[in-house]
Amino acid sequence: MTQITLVQIEPKIPFQSALLPLLSLERREKILKYKNTEDKKRSMLAELLMRKAAGKFCGLAPDQIKICYNPYGKPYIANLRHFKFNISHSGKYVAIATSKYKIGIDIEQIQNIDLTIAKRCFTPGEYAYICSCENPRNAFYQMWTLKESYIKAVGKGLHLPLSAFEISIDNKSAYLKTYNKHNLMFIHMQINEYMLALCHQEHSVNPIITFVNEADFYDYFRTYI
Repeated sequence: MTQITLVQIEPKIPFQSALLPLLSLERREKILKYKNTEDKKRSMLAELLMRKAAGKFCGLAPDQIKICYNPYGKPYIANLRHFKFNISHSGKYVAIATSKYKIGIDIEQIQNIDLTIAKRCFTPGEYAYICSCENPRNAFYQMWTLKESYIKAVGKGLHLPLSAFEISIDNKSAYLKTYNKHNLMFIHMQINEYMLALCHQEHSVNPIITFVNEADFYDYFRTYI
C-alpha cells in the first residue's frame, strides 16, 4: 500500500538540536552548514521521516536504520529490499512516499515563474500544453512535479534530463508518452498553494495521505534520545 506523509513546518518551533544524534554523520554535517533555521529543519525532518517509516516497516528503532545511497544519490535502506521510499520538501512541507515498489514524489510551492524555463527544459509537447492552459503557472508546476517524481522514481536524479522523456496530461490524468520501461503511473494534486505529484508502479493506487504537525512528529523521537 502506498502512503504519503506530509509534515508541516511551524516557524514558531525552534530547531530541535537535541535530535541531531539520531541522524547520520553526513546529515549532521550538512545541517550545521545551513544558516537558515527552516533549511536546517527541512533537512532534519527529511532523514527523520526516512528513519521512522523504515523503522515501522521492519520493527527497528529509528537510530538502528542504516541509510545508503545509490550511485545517483538516491537514498535507500540497507537490507530492506521490499521497502521503497522517496522524500521531497518545499516551503512549509516535508513529504515522504512509501511503497513496496518503485516510488517518486515531488512537492513544490506555487510561485511566480518565468515560463521560458518550461520552453528551455521541457519537451515541445509539454510546453505547448502549459501554454494552452487557462492557468499556465499552475500547469507549469503540475508538469514540473510530475517530471521530477518520474526522475526520482527511476532513481537517476539530475543524470536524467527533463527533456529526455515526455509526459502527457489528458482530462486530469497524466501518463508517460515516451517508452515506459518500468510501467510507471502518476497521481497529481494541488494542496492549497502547493503542487504534489506521485510516480508509482502499483496498478491501483489510492494513497493514504497523512498530515502531521511538526511538534507532534518530534514527540515520536524523544524516547530515542
